[in-house]
Amino acid sequence: MESLKISWLPFARKLKTKKLFRSVSTDLDLKRSFGNCVKGYSDMQGKIKVALELSRKRQYKRINELGQLIKLAYSCENGLPSNSPTSGITETMLLTSQTAVYVNQFLITYFG
Repeated sequence: MESLKISWLPFARKLKTKKLFRSVSTDLDLKRSFGNCVKGYSDMQGKIKVALELSRKRQYKRINELGQLIKLAYSCENGLPSNSPTSGITETMLLTSQTAVYVNQFLITYFG
């Protein structure tokens, strides 16, 4: 559960950052890419919220959508240019997503 709590805060901060970049971008393609990231990050937050509730109930085996976090993070990263000022943020979210998945797998094994 702690890993999910830890995951929640960065997602919230990164979502705000992506929204800011989307709103100030003048390049239409970049604006669209940031818009896709904002949608992806919003989806990620919803999945983490559901996983957090299941984790509080110790229903680790029912947490089955964390893998989607990795897919959504890659989707955002692949849509942005490699020199994007937010590429580091996206990489951080990818690592955070992977950590949440691995911790949940450990909990299933340990508490299964």
